[in-house]
Amino acid sequence: MGVMRVKKICIALGSILLVLAIGTGIYFNAMSKVKHPLKSDVNYFAVDKGDTLNTVLDRLSGQGKLYNEKLVKYYIKRKNFNTTIKPGKYKFSKGVTIEEFIHALNNGTVDKDIIMVTIPEGFNVEQIAKRLEEKGVISKDDFLKACKGYDIRNYMKNNPSRKYALEGYLFPDTYELKKGMKGKTIIDAMVSRFESVIEGISKQLNTPVDFNKLDDIITMASVVEKEAEKPEERPIVASVFYNRIAKGMKLESCATVLYAQGKVGLEGSKKYISNKDTTVDSPYNTYVKSGIPVGPICCPGKECIIAALKPSTTNYLYFVSKGDGTGAQAFSVTLNEHLQAQRKYQSK
Repeated sequence: MGVMRVKKICIALGSILLVLAIGTGIYFNAMSKVKHPLKSDVNYFAVDKGDTLNTVLDRLSGQGKLYNEKLVKYYIKRKNFNTTIKPGKYKFSKGVTIEEFIHALNNGTVDKDIIMVTIPEGFNVEQIAKRLEEKGVISKDDFLKACKGYDIRNYMKNNPSRKYALEGYLFPDTYELKKGMKGKTIIDAMVSRFESVIEGISKQLNTPVDFNKLDDIITMASVVEKEAEKPEERPIVASVFYNRIAKGMKLESCATVLYAQGKVGLEGSKKYISNKDTTVDSPYNTYVKSGIPVGPICCPGKECIIAALKPSTTNYLYFVSKGDGTGAQAFSVTLNEHLQAQRKYQSK
């Protein structure tokens, strides 16, 4: 009996020691993950004005980048860390300690390599390349080379007559970029943003976008972007061009001529074109070519894409700028009305 009792006591002690060992192992493993809380590197993490440390932890946890949100919060509270944080764009490596992580947020130690670049609506590929070079992200030549070598999406037309297959699809927006980024990485971000906007437009209009016709829509939207000066006139300008096509008339868009000449927004550009300019031999010249140009002439914004998808219903076939500084256009149904408008407004 004494031997059996001793055996039972030994087994019990062994079990207790095993539980303690397992518990200790779990504890130290948990503490290790608290002291190094990130599961992976965190790049370009935005902390906005008004965010709290708990907000940041919640967001990281929701992105699957934090090991144990509850334990981390408990540890921060128990250690009485400073929880005041500053807004900015942050970058953290996987091995960062909890102390280093909070210290960076306390002091606003942001990633200084991040460059905010705004691409305005109506910029073309070459203007985008120039802007990226000016901001110190990538050289113009390297970006244009990346554009020409990019594996385009199915809805883009790979037409050798086009200057750039990506024209129209690098969505104008503000991007967080970094010096030395590869051209493909930048293009991926801009094309992804384009696709997101198209999806949003489809939901807004409650109409599925036909990707087989998307290229023609973007081409029309790009012409509207360069021709319409007042936002509210975009659908009307689109209607003019659609009406002209329906009647077998050429678009006769000055913007397409300028693009054909390589003068859209670049050095040497001009606002008006001459009769000689309208004869330039180019598939972009809508004074010579019937229908829409061979491809987009710029990267249009969301509202011009909507205008191309949903133009106003009008009988207008012509328009001319009023030249009064407001950007307003005078729209006409007949050629006589248009000529009268030209005499009235262009004389200014």
